[in-house]
Amino acid sequence: MDTRAGAPGPAPEERGGARDRGTGELDIALAADLGAAGAARSLLKLKVGRCLSAEERFVVELLVSELVNNAVLHGGAAATGKVGLRVDVGHGRIRVEVREAGLGFRRVEPDLFPGMHGGFGLTLVNDLASRWDVDVTDGTCVWFELDRGDITSPPERAG
Repeated sequence: MDTRAGAPGPAPEERGGARDRGTGELDIALAADLGAAGAARSLLKLKVGRCLSAEERFVVELLVSELVNNAVLHGGAAATGKVGLRVDVGHGRIRVEVREAGLGFRRVEPDLFPGMHGGFGLTLVNDLASRWDVDVTDGTCVWFELDRGDITSPPERAG
């Protein structure tokens, strides 16, 4: 007779691969101010955090922060005062869209040697996302997708 209270290791909800996690969705307009990236991270945790592994959440929060900051600082978000954020967490992939009213830009390969005062956002998106692009059909929408099985651990942090 097995007298253990439960199997050792992580709790059942923490076990399993990315495909075992649930799905979720977030679609919101953020105020286009310097606090927009922080608000986006908080909403991600609240609305879809339970659907993401720690590794997935790390990458999604990082890339969302970069794209939301780009929209506020360089895009057309000031014209409307809003930045749109849509996150769709599926079983096999995560798709994120950051929308603003700007005229858009043509996708080019990011600078391999960003400057001291920026230029890292699209480099991170390019390096960490499975796919990304820019849609200028109605304003500007920069989107990226992550294949859930490809994210294994957060990148090493400089210490």
